[in-house]
Amino acid sequence: MDEYEKLNRISFISLVMNTKMIEAHDKIKYLGVLINSKKTNDEHIQQRIKNTIKSLNAIGVLRINDKNLKTKIKVQLYKTNCRPILSYGCEALKINQKDQRKLKTIEGTIIKRIMGLGKRAKTTKLLHALEMETTEMMLLKRKLNFVKRLM
Repeated sequence: MDEYEKLNRISFISLVMNTKMIEAHDKIKYLGVLINSKKTNDEHIQQRIKNTIKSLNAIGVLRINDKNLKTKIKVQLYKTNCRPILSYGCEALKINQKDQRKLKTIEGTIIKRIMGLGKRAKTTKLLHALEMETTEMMLLKRKLNFVKRLM
């Protein structure tokens, strides 16, 4: 076994409490945030995306895709129902470029779907026209507010 394999191998410590063996797990969910032994956020990001799509489908009964519904109402429904679910728990995590791109992509897809636009519409210009901050800026603001609350 070379050095790289030794560093990346996960070893679990056996714990015993009151003569009962405590099982080791490679991932846990704490306050809705998935934490794994690999120290990656892939599973958490995937869960956020899945939950955001569920919330979008739930507010679909409000006819959010209706062309007669005002754009401001659509944006407000998205901002209050979907965006918090998508970004939940991201304040305390180190979000790499790949995960940030996933969040940006799904957010753009959802907004285009709500507005009835095609996939080829430019997300950045659309967000600007809707007076919404970009995904990167939203994540940065959430992180800064989190740090501010800690101080």
